[in-house]
Amino acid sequence: ALARRGASRIAIVNRTARRALGLVARMRARFPHTEWSYVPPERAASGKYRTSGGIGGFDLVLNCVPKDSSLPLGDILEAARCDGSVFCDLNYSSGPTTLSRSAANAQYRVVPGLEVLLWQGAYALELFTGLPAPVGTMRGALAEVAGEWSAC
Repeated sequence: ALARRGASRIAIVNRTARRALGLVARMRARFPHTEWSYVPPERAASGKYRTSGGIGGFDLVLNCVPKDSSLPLGDILEAARCDGSVFCDLNYSSGPTTLSRSAANAQYRVVPGLEVLLWQGAYALELFTGLPAPVGTMRGALAEVAGEWSAC
């Protein structure tokens, strides 16, 4: 989706090099106008990717890691941030993850996973029914089940 929307550079950080490199190869073939790279977590955490890989800071970091993974990813956030960086947590936990707290501390604008879930539901409802989604009602129903949530 990011490449389709015109992202010029996308870096994949994954603990399994074979899987990440396979994904990068498939995406390069499909989206040749996007620069694709794989950054091993230990290299990303050290900040070395900024100089040796030429990737620079990230406008957007999408977290797909399970809640409170043991991967050393907190250091990546500080090293990868640039002005206006956004951290989007795709983890639907009811509270902030350790990584989203790290992102907030590193001055990212944080989008929590439950916010993502809310808007996925709103978009789907509008797509399927053609009617505007009652986002306030949906937010209240989700908060009843999952609790209140905030950026951090």
